[in-house]
Amino acid sequence: MEVDYRSLSEDNLEDALSACTPEEMLSDPFFGEGLSVRKEWLLNRYRAVGPCCKIAYVKSVPVGMVQFNPLHRIPYFVTERRDALYIHCIFVKKVFREKGIGFRLLQSLIDEM
Repeated sequence: MEVDYRSLSEDNLEDALSACTPEEMLSDPFFGEGLSVRKEWLLNRYRAVGPCCKIAYVKSVPVGMVQFNPLHRIPYFVTERRDALYIHCIFVKKVFREKGIGFRLLQSLIDEM
């Protein structure tokens, strides 16, 4: 199975959200409202720190993601380190688990550091 890993951009923001959204929740209006709040938060994080998420794609469909921030950009961590990340979330859709996608998402972060 070929998996493509891409950094977050304003063009694929929706993909980051759909990669970790169970399809059965999309019809729930409260969940949809929360998704809108999360989209705004993620866009603001992207604009503040740059790519803060990696997305895994299989056949151009988002199937997983890892969301992170540079540790020195998080106010409650007092550090000057520029070589550390805080991982907020890592998620791979159930049918794609146990195929190494989560591992490779993390490895792609390490490779870019």
